[in-house]
Amino acid sequence: MVSVLHAYLNYSLNNECPQSGKINLLKQHYRNVLPRSIDYYLLIDSLNLLFGVIYEFFSKDSIAHGIYLQSLEPYILTNRFDTILPTVLKDFINYCIDNNNLNQLEQCLDRLNVSCLDLDQIIEITRKYEVYMTLLHIYSKGFKDFTTILKEIIEKLEDIFIGNNGTSYSTKMTLIGNQALVFIQTILVGDMYSFSGRLSYDMVHFRRNEIVDFLSYLHLRRTGGLLYNNLRILLYFNTQNFFNLLTMAFHNEEFLYDIDTLTRRIFCDILLRVMVGDVQFSSHQISILFNCLSRQL
Repeated sequence: MVSVLHAYLNYSLNNECPQSGKINLLKQHYRNVLPRSIDYYLLIDSLNLLFGVIYEFFSKDSIAHGIYLQSLEPYILTNRFDTILPTVLKDFINYCIDNNNLNQLEQCLDRLNVSCLDLDQIIEITRKYEVYMTLLHIYSKGFKDFTTILKEIIEKLEDIFIGNNGTSYSTKMTLIGNQALVFIQTILVGDMYSFSGRLSYDMVHFRRNEIVDFLSYLHLRRTGGLLYNNLRILLYFNTQNFFNLLTMAFHNEEFLYDIDTLTRRIFCDILLRVMVGDVQFSSHQISILFNCLSRQL
């Protein structure tokens, strides 16, 4: 079967390949050949060939090379495979960056097995381009560190809040802030961020409590000397979404089992202390607080 596939590729790239005409004809030819080839190699479970010999086939021509890298995306996004050889992944990352496809890159990296990633390279790139969804994924899945990147995001949100009194966030920063809220929500309900299924039984209790402790952290940073900075900044950023995730957690039976009644009461008390009396919160935001707390009584 492998020899037949190799013969097919060799014939397609050398005999059927357009010899003249517009470059779009050549691109279309490669787009016709590649998905069919990838499907066959996945069917016979030959990822090593797909990322080895076949990659070499298409690397000989710059146009074919680009189409090959482009063709990987839908297979990653549909979870057809979750590992890629480092050399191929490096080229795939560079291709996405060169073509300004950072969103697609982020979606793909979050679906790949952390063990196949060059973490130093990925972290350097994701920090440079502020791809925080991937940073949250790598730190939580690869390093079992669930708070470092959250802290970085909160500090960025705080800098913006101090700079313009929280009147506006850029589209990109709004996306990053919302990713932090989604991350918190997934951990509180026992999921792995972002497409990785459930937290293991022996990890979920510790991580839930770790996130609650992180949100309840007393230490101030720069927000006018106010306490509970992590929680306060997230509430400044998006009060409604924060209470939406909190409500979802409070309705999760596993969360209620892991986070005891006393801890939940203390956290609710902290919410009251943070929001009531802080002039930065509007009457509407305060009403969201009391509406949420009333449902917990």
